[in-house]
Amino acid sequence: MGDAPLKSERTTLIRNGQEIGASDSLGIQTFAVPPDEATYQLTKVTKRAGNWTKLSPEISSQWTFRSKRTPDGVDTALPLLNVRYSPQLDERNRAPQGRFEFPVTVQTAFKAPVRPIVDLQLSASFDDGKTWQTVPVRRTGASGWKASLDQPSGFVTLRAQARDAAGNRVDQTITRAYEVK
Repeated sequence: MGDAPLKSERTTLIRNGQEIGASDSLGIQTFAVPPDEATYQLTKVTKRAGNWTKLSPEISSQWTFRSKRTPDGVDTALPLLNVRYSPQLDERNRAPQGRFEFPVTVQTAFKAPVRPIVDLQLSASFDDGKTWQTVPVRRTGASGWKASLDQPSGFVTLRAQARDAAGNRVDQTITRAYEVK
């Protein structure tokens, strides 16, 4: 979202299927968790304010991971995955119509244990998420892929699901990630 003004941000934390915290705060959230190891789902939905830009008006991410509370005063990085897109766009963040390829990288959060990325699924929508098309991806390295799609003019919404060898997962949707001229 960069420096764009935000309209809303919703963060929810679920532990073993039960919601244990939620916040509409636009800052960093902290939730108290029980000490035992469990499966968590952390969801964040961020929406831009007004019409500052036509691009990325909403980004939704859901991370699924196993974790347990650490002792007081000990910081532990959560094993959250992030999907990064690196398309070659023009100065107005537009791509050409037709066949288009771009790199995709799956990264592990800073200071979290790095596990091999075992799966990446990518979809694109050309109608703001009403319908989806599978985007073929070809592995190019340990955490890199090349995506290839045929795109009409308009906007491209991207949806990714990635998983590492420990079972940590991210499901991410970027509405109107870029424009096609």
